[in-house]
Amino acid sequence: MNAPVPHAMPAHGPRSAPRPNLPARLRRWRSQNLPLLKPRAQQQPKRNFTMVLREYHKRFGIFAFIFMGWLGFSGVLMNQSVSWGFDAKRIDWPWLMAMYGLHAEAPQTGFVAGKHWLAMTPEYTLVDGKPLEQQLPPVLGMAQGGTSKDPLLFVASSTQVAILAADGSVVDTLQDYTLPVSAVRRIGITDESPARVAIQDLDVFATVDGLDWQALPANASITWVEPADLSAERQKQILPYT
Repeated sequence: MNAPVPHAMPAHGPRSAPRPNLPARLRRWRSQNLPLLKPRAQQQPKRNFTMVLREYHKRFGIFAFIFMGWLGFSGVLMNQSVSWGFDAKRIDWPWLMAMYGLHAEAPQTGFVAGKHWLAMTPEYTLVDGKPLEQQLPPVLGMAQGGTSKDPLLFVASSTQVAILAADGSVVDTLQDYTLPVSAVRRIGITDESPARVAIQDLDVFATVDGLDWQALPANASITWVEPADLSAERQKQILPYT
C-alpha cells in the first residue's frame, strides 16, 4: 500500500518584514523644514531710448528749476545791495583767494609828514596804520602844520583839505568857499617856516591853522609833497585793510 504523499510546500522565498505605516512616514516627512524655493525674479523690461530721455529730462528739469530760482534770488540781492548796505560790507574769504592764487598786497607808497604817515587802500584812508572814520577822496599829499604843542595834519585832495589832529581824528574839512582856491593841485610846506602849509591852484596860499590864509609870491620857496616809499613794517600794518 502506497504511503500518502505529503503536500509540497509552495516555492516562496523568506517572507519580508511588514512595511511600516505609510501615513506615519508621510507625517514625519512633512514635519521636516524644507527650504523654500525662491520665486523667479520678474524679468525687467529693457530700457529704450524714450525711457532714458524721459529720466534725464526730469533730472535736468529739477536742476534748471533750482538754477533759475538762484538767479532770481541773487538778482534781487544785487538790485537792493546799495539800499541794504551790502556794498559797504567787507567779506574776507582767504580760501577762495587761495584757490585762484590771489593774495592781498599793501600799497608800497604813501605820504610822510614828520613822524606821521598816510596810506590809501581801495576802501580806507589810513593814518599811522589806523583807518579814518570816513574814507577821504584820492589824496594828493599830506603836510604837518600847527604848533609844537598842537600839531595838525593837512591832507589835500583836489576838492578839499582835511585837517586832522595828531591822533588821526578829523578836526575840520575845508572845501568850496572855505578854501582860498577853487581846486587844489598840490600841497607843501614853506622853507621859511616849516609850520606853514601851502596849497596851490594858480596862486599859492599858506596857513598855520587852516583859518587864516595868506597869499605868497610866485617865487616863494616851498617844498612840495611827493609820494614816499613805505617800509615793510608799515606795509604789514596796512595788510588787514587791503
